[in-house]
Amino acid sequence: MDKISDQLAAIARERNQIMISSKEHEHLLSLTSDLLTQSADQMNCAVYQISTNLDKILYVNPTLEKWWGQSRETLYNNPQVWFDLIHLDDISMVKNAFIQLAQSNSTGILLEYRLVKPDGSITYIQNKCVLIKDEKNQTSYILGTAVDISNYIRAQQKHFIYEQVLNAYNLESSDEIILNTILKVVCQSLDWDEGEIWVYNKLDESLYCVSLWHRLGQAITPFYNITYHMVVKAGVGFSDLVMRKNRPLLDNNFGDSPVYYRSKAAKIVGLNTALGVPIIFKDEIIGVLNFFNRKTKNPSAEDMQVIPKIAELIGTMTQKIINFDKPESSAHQDDLTGLTNRAGFELLLNTCIENINSDEKLAIVIVDLDKFKSIIESYGAEIGDILLKQLSFKFIQTLGHQAKIIAHLDTDVYGFIFDGLTRIEMLRPLLDNISVSLQKPFIIKEQNIHAKASIGVSIFPDDGLDSTTIIQNAHNAIKKIKSQGGNAIQLYNEAFEKKLADDINTESALRHALSENQFKLLYQPRVDLKTGKVTSFEALLRWQDPVNGLRLPHSFMHIAEESGLAIYIDEWALMNISHYFSLIHSNLPVSISLSEQQFKKSHHVLNLINQLIDKFSINPSLLQIEITEKIFMTHAKDMLDILFQLKGKGIAIVMNHFGTEFSSFNHLQQLKPSHVKIDKSFIDKLPNDTKTATIVQTMIQFCHALGIKVIAEDVETDDQAKFLVKEACDEIQGPYFSKALSIYEVKTLLEKGTKLTLPK
Repeated sequence: MDKISDQLAAIARERNQIMISSKEHEHLLSLTSDLLTQSADQMNCAVYQISTNLDKILYVNPTLEKWWGQSRETLYNNPQVWFDLIHLDDISMVKNAFIQLAQSNSTGILLEYRLVKPDGSITYIQNKCVLIKDEKNQTSYILGTAVDISNYIRAQQKHFIYEQVLNAYNLESSDEIILNTILKVVCQSLDWDEGEIWVYNKLDESLYCVSLWHRLGQAITPFYNITYHMVVKAGVGFSDLVMRKNRPLLDNNFGDSPVYYRSKAAKIVGLNTALGVPIIFKDEIIGVLNFFNRKTKNPSAEDMQVIPKIAELIGTMTQKIINFDKPESSAHQDDLTGLTNRAGFELLLNTCIENINSDEKLAIVIVDLDKFKSIIESYGAEIGDILLKQLSFKFIQTLGHQAKIIAHLDTDVYGFIFDGLTRIEMLRPLLDNISVSLQKPFIIKEQNIHAKASIGVSIFPDDGLDSTTIIQNAHNAIKKIKSQGGNAIQLYNEAFEKKLADDINTESALRHALSENQFKLLYQPRVDLKTGKVTSFEALLRWQDPVNGLRLPHSFMHIAEESGLAIYIDEWALMNISHYFSLIHSNLPVSISLSEQQFKKSHHVLNLINQLIDKFSINPSLLQIEITEKIFMTHAKDMLDILFQLKGKGIAIVMNHFGTEFSSFNHLQQLKPSHVKIDKSFIDKLPNDTKTATIVQTMIQFCHALGIKVIAEDVETDDQAKFLVKEACDEIQGPYFSKALSIYEVKTLLEKGTKLTLPK
């Protein structure tokens, strides 16, 4: 598995190449039209001229012809060909940016978008555009230069995927959870709808599915039901074919192939593309890693570097044998099934509630068999007992150590406890596994017995604060299902049901956003209230969601925190700051907020910043780390050492949202950040709210007494600015001076030497 440092080195090399190409951009954009055409034909970056209404292409150089796969004549005759090759998710953004450039006084823009080649491969483009005017200062045309940044983006993608997989491997306690997490990471990052792990059993020469993850909800049920924990004899099916060929196989017509036993089910749910990769352990094939997709997919060469490495890690893991531990005490053991009985279940539930961590939840799942009495009446009590035993074994086989306990609570009622749930999304695969256990008929004395069930779920502490209430509410959820005909899953809290679906969709979209580079950074300047000069910038995260449009952090960062993705978003942001600010040669500091998770893993944030400083040749004094007052107060004891080490490297610490908590004088004196930022909630009330004005005055004096500079954030009005000047606030940030800017707008701002006109 590639080390993170190796990935950073590759990214840094690609960044250096982009910097060289960027200098070509700057040189070209400074030339006159005649010189431009002569020089551009010799350059290795793409150059074009297009009319401001986008209806005519005036010039393209040979590099652009090569990238777009079209001749100059074709592009000159039909400019729409240009836009037809831009990725569908990016084309509106590109057109709108050109139109806004033509209609504004902006000197230029910086775009990143994707080209889709005729063979389906993706090229990532970084495009600089400027507005050219004639001698009468009338808009003439748009001039653009572009560089291929695909290697840079793909290096980031691989780094992101490997990091997630390694974290799952190192941090999760259960092999089942690790395997499921790995499938989820790869599927969501590389855009596959379903992933499977199959293992070969030499003893009976069979293949069986040990883990499966999908993102299609109920739509995939027919395919999911026949796959999970399926056992097939060697010599049959797609997985066996991959093993016999001993190489990756791709089939874009899986659903129409008569040779695969699951092709009909795949066609029903619309799965068209199948990719199989051998799982190797000590030079021996021990299984197959499969992926399926509704859309036709042709994995890139980069994808086919990542997936086999993931398969190697899975090969190591699938050698481990997991045994289900039966309860030790016979007093808490059910005589028929050998599972924990109701008394043991309630005892363990109380223990779990007493020991639960404040940032975790606990789920109770009650499975109530539908029409079990009818089964007894039709087939007899003996078959009923055998059914309960087989069902108990199936639950054990399917859920293993994923459940804290599996219990037989009553004749036809089972109970499950799932603890350590840091996010509600973790419930979905667990509920899926219970449901799958009931899908196939049980064969008992040559009779096919179908076991259907109503499944109720309640969550601690949201649905109750004691075991009795939690269990009762799970039963209440079952009553609702029974009234509607049974054979379904119901969460007691319907808001949780919706949140579960929303969180799953958002997490999946976030992983894909990181993989597809859908995030972007804007930079908001801070200005000195004595000189009016720009002193630094804050990097602000935005998500260019192709479905929901531009999204601000408050709409998705809580999911990123809960799912562990915030760490990778931080990494992405730090790398992009390192890359882009080196391109504009700014010597002003940039600050960025880091997630709370970074400080729970001190080695992570310290190692990451060390590597960035080394690989990207960053001047530490140009990097500022922002932490919120709340995070500092919650983790002050653990964070002080980390923050001192960062300060020791010359990195400034900024305390954000100051005034919203109750920082002690001692803590601030110990940390002594370079700046504190007075929270927007105070600034909004200035200067008319007397109480707020007094608080702000006190905060400024308090910080100055400690030698700490004060920044007022989100300053909007002249009256606010006048008050802050009067009270000797050091700096302000917000729309009063400037909105958040793109990196190209930052460059223009600095080149013009724009200053704040200080209020009087």
